[in-house]
Amino acid sequence: MKKRLIVTLAGLLTLGVMAPAATGWIRNWAELTEERPTNNDTGSNSQGVEWTLAEGSIGITDKLAVTFDVEKNYDNITNGKDLETYWDNRFGFSYDLGKSGDWDLSTGIDYYYDTNGSDDVTKSQYSPWFEASTALTDNTKLTFWGAMYYNDGNANQYDDDGNKTGKVHGDDYELDILLDTGKVAFFDYTGTWLYLYHNTSGGSGSNESTSAELEAEAFTTVYTHDSGVYAGIEYYFDGEAGDKAEEWMDSHIGPRIGYSTKLDDGVTAWVYTSYEVLSVNYKEGGDWYSDNEFQVVAGLKATF
Repeated sequence: MKKRLIVTLAGLLTLGVMAPAATGWIRNWAELTEERPTNNDTGSNSQGVEWTLAEGSIGITDKLAVTFDVEKNYDNITNGKDLETYWDNRFGFSYDLGKSGDWDLSTGIDYYYDTNGSDDVTKSQYSPWFEASTALTDNTKLTFWGAMYYNDGNANQYDDDGNKTGKVHGDDYELDILLDTGKVAFFDYTGTWLYLYHNTSGGSGSNESTSAELEAEAFTTVYTHDSGVYAGIEYYFDGEAGDKAEEWMDSHIGPRIGYSTKLDDGVTAWVYTSYEVLSVNYKEGGDWYSDNEFQVVAGLKATF
């Protein structure tokens, strides 16, 4: 990454101490994921790590906050290929607009800056956004989130073979419709999220594309202990289709065992491991296949 704008958890906690008026939250965690092909997939096991150095929000005023998400990723750790490291970063501001009737309104602007394993810029875009959310029932929340992404021409564009074809220009648009609920039947949590995309950054005219992505997740707790140990089952579906978009689908059911604890006032730690015992995947142009994942996640969160 050419811009080494890295914000560590320790540094931000120090900022919170130096500026007592600041309020907000920060979390730092890592995800180790191993792909394990099982059926109709000729790939080999591979591991990757996604390390979120710092994600959070720090209030400047009662209404205005700085937001950030700094991630470093490591691919090809154990599959014999060259190790690749790349960055996914977002920095921005959010502003609380207050309420309009039953709706909570907010707006902001973000800047995304990503790189690939060769330190080439793969994303450089500015994104104004607007959010409106409301409680439908005591445990059901509906959120609309819309954004425009302006690609400033600094990011590289690639073909299917990974060759550079020029710079990314054009504007992309996104509208999300998010429904989150608390306990429903034997689920402790459910979420259904519809993402609508219209992209022009591949060019203009015939190169524009419109697509939709549906994501759904649910979790059932089967065991908890006062010590913070728990066990449960995750249910997950994610799929995308649309005009000129490659159709794909990932779904799985997997048990999870975890532990969370409060270390101090406002500081919590967690760790869990999960494995997809049932996995069904599809990519356009290929057969249905299984690609089970094993995952270990550990992290810290500070609220101040």
